[in-house]
Order: sequence, then C-alpha cells, then structure tokens
Amino acid sequence: MFRQMLKDAMDSLTPSKKSIAHIGDELEELAEDEAEYDAEEESAAPDEYFEPEVKRKSSKKTRKKLIIKEEQPVYATARFIEEVEIKNFKGIKHIKFKLPPASGKKESWLMFIGENGVGKSSILQAIGLALAGETKANALNLNWSSLIRNARGISKSEVKIRFTDRSSDLNMQITSDVVTTTPKESGVLTLGYGSTRFLPKGAIIDEIHRTVPEIRSLFDHLTPLKNVEQWLADTKEVKANEFNWIAGSLHDLLLMKTGGKKKGNRGQLFRRSRGRITMNIDGEPLGLKDLCDGYKSVMAYAMDIMMSVHKHFPSIRDAEGVVLLDEIETHLHPTWKIRIVDLIRGVFPRINFIVTTHDPLCLRGMLKKEVHVLTKGADGVMMEQLDVPPGMPIEDLLLGAWFKMDTTLDMDTIRLIDEHRALRQSTTEDSKRKERIKELEKKIDDRMQYNRTETFARKIVNTFYDEALSPDDMEDTSEFKSKLAARLRERLKK
Repeated sequence: MFRQMLKDAMDSLTPSKKSIAHIGDELEELAEDEAEYDAEEESAAPDEYFEPEVKRKSSKKTRKKLIIKEEQPVYATARFIEEVEIKNFKGIKHIKFKLPPASGKKESWLMFIGENGVGKSSILQAIGLALAGETKANALNLNWSSLIRNARGISKSEVKIRFTDRSSDLNMQITSDVVTTTPKESGVLTLGYGSTRFLPKGAIIDEIHRTVPEIRSLFDHLTPLKNVEQWLADTKEVKANEFNWIAGSLHDLLLMKTGGKKKGNRGQLFRRSRGRITMNIDGEPLGLKDLCDGYKSVMAYAMDIMMSVHKHFPSIRDAEGVVLLDEIETHLHPTWKIRIVDLIRGVFPRINFIVTTHDPLCLRGMLKKEVHVLTKGADGVMMEQLDVPPGMPIEDLLLGAWFKMDTTLDMDTIRLIDEHRALRQSTTEDSKRKERIKELEKKIDDRMQYNRTETFARKIVNTFYDEALSPDDMEDTSEFKSKLAARLRERLKK
C-alpha cells in the first residue's frame, strides 16, 4: 500500500510546484501515516476503541490516568461560586441564590426550571458576563441597554458573585454603553452554551477563539463552537494517551455500545486519521458531521469543554471552572435524559455546572439544594429551592410544585371530562342528558384504565375522577367536596 501511496504522491508533484525538501517532508508524513495505519490494522480487536498502538502498551488504567503536562495551569487557584446576586438584569428585578457545597470529590451543580420567559436563560447570561471579565464581556459588543430592566428610574444592571475562598467578591455593572467588573478578571475559567449547539461547518481560525469570550453562544444561538475535530485529530496537540482518555469518556457519555462488526476495525469506536475523527456506529465508520443530532449536541459542548480546559490544567479531569448550559435536554432520548447529569458529573467532576431544563427526566441525578424553581410574581421573578426526593415518579414531578401542571392527560380526554362535569351539574332533566352522561362515563373509564398506576399524584387525580363519575346525584358543591375528601383519605391510607 505504501508503494501505491508513494507513486500517487510523486505523480501529483512537479518540481515547479514543490521543492525537493517539501516533497521529502510529505513522503515522510505518508510513511508515518502508513505505519500508523498498519499498526491499527494489526492490533484491532473486540472491545478496543482507543488508539491501538498505545492500547497494546497500556493497561485498563490508561483511561483513568491523569496526564501531567509540562506547563503550569493558568487557573492554578481553585475558585468556586458560593453565592450569586442579580439586580435589574432583563426581566429580573432581584434574586439571590447559593450553590451548595461540593459532594465528596464532585463539585455541585445548580439546575433552574420554570416556564418559558421566566428568566432561566437570563440568569445564565448574567453569570456568564460577570465571570467573563470586563475585557471579554465588552468584546461581545452587545446591546447593553437591552440587558437593563425596563422600569422607571433603572439605569444599570448589577451582578455580585461571592466565591468560596472569600478572597474578594466579583461585582459587575452594566450601563447603556459599557460593562465594568471589579476586579477586571474573575480568575475563573467560564464556558457558556446556548440551547442550540452547532459544530462548525468549515475550518475555524484559532485567533478568533483567543479574543472572543467562550460565552457568545448564550447570546447568539447560531454561534458555532470550536473546531474540536481538528483539535482532537491533531496528534501533536492531543497525545495518544490523552486521546484514549477522551475517547473513553465520550464512549461513556454517549452511552455507546462497545464492539463492531467490520474486520480490521472491529470494536474500535474512535479513530483519527489525516485530520478527521470517525466513530464506529453499528460497524460503519461515520464522521462527526454524519452523526445523529443527539450525539452531535452532546459531543459539541463536551469536546468544546475538553478543548477549552486542555491547555490550562494537568488533565481534563482536574479542570475547574464554571459551565453554563441552557436546555441540557436538547435532542436527547428519555433514556439519555435520565442519566445525563450523572454522566457529565463523571467526566467533569471538578466543574460547577449551572444548567436549565424543561424536562423532569433531567432532574434525575440532582442532589440536595441543587434544584431551583422560577416563577413570576407581583414583584417579578421569584425563586424557590425544592429538592427532588429520590425515586419520585415523573408524573408526581409534573403535577407537583416543580412543574405545577394541572394534568398530564391529553386535551381530548380533558374535553370529555369537562363535558361530563357540565352535564352532571345541569338541572335539566331529560333522557338525552342521562344517556350522554353514561356514554361519557364509559369513554372516560376506558381511557383512565391506562392511568391507574397509583403514584401519590395519581391517587389524588384518580380519586377526583372516581368521585366525579360517581352515579350518586350531586346536590351541591359542598357535598361533592365532602365525598371527595373522604374517598381521598381512604385511598391514601392504602
């Protein structure tokens, strides 16, 4: 194969276009590629999804080993957020909240839930701007007036962040023309990702990412992330043992099955060659851009985090900082949503994640004091910290104080129940009314058979429907309430 590659290379080169030295360099690179290719072909084996030539020399400890680099990390001193206070930022008048202390060796998370437009994304933006620092924040060139709450006498937004080391608070002010922070830099590596996460379509110039803050995606959802494929495929930038750890982490994070079918690439789930990364999906090698949206969405920000912290810390697992992630559930299957928090905690244990979601499945994995519910009140946005009891059914979360839904039934069934209620309350006595009531009760009862799982919330709902469909005549509202309360007490005892 090398002879054919050599012939093709020589045929494509002429002295007028290439110098003899340049030709020699290219031939040397071709030889290296051929040697790497041959090593991969020879060593490919079941359940092998790292770079084979390193896997042969390593044990299972390779993935877990912390890779120490020569350079010192830029963010050497650990700074974790203890408390955040936001005033007059967009629709937020005033809120204050604390991050819980770390749990064992893993840093705390914070998850915000609430209806659309209540201010979840605004909180991420406010924190992101403050932590980015004065220079990087102003480089965004945003319409600063749009970030100041629209109310009489309000001319600035304010954010105050207190850190666990208590060395100094971070204060940010936004006026109509500038952002100022004291001190000017937070000393905290901060990354922000909006609800839409794009991999770049073409090459991204490295200089862009040296000057633009890593939070632009929070304000512009069309902003592509870094060219992570180019970075990860660079064998000089990412050494083989580091690539193995990253590949193993992505394998776990994406819930991928180990193994493949194709001879010569069997089980090798990640491979890099000639500036490209391929993944073995069901025995077929696919490029990153050919993956499903769920894979691309998670890989986009996971690899972006890895690339961003790579040069600053001894290893990716050692990385410390803050990641702001809007709508963590985007493009994920329910099985993935339930596990996503635990999976990310495992890959980035030392990073504070502050995230938002509309999906109760993503609350799985959240610990004590990590879930906050946002609502709109007379005085603006209000916040309540509500823990999720382990094992609580999803329907109870939806109908409970976390999502405050009235029902989880479909609209057609709700219309039948409303019609039944109206007919029962009617004083008109005729045969058609009674026949329609019986018809509705039969339809509703047939549909409710799928909702008989007795969770706490379902016990209440089923009791209501049982009483509402009771054949007993309901003389007045107080009698109905009395019967409902009695039935409910009996059911909850079971």
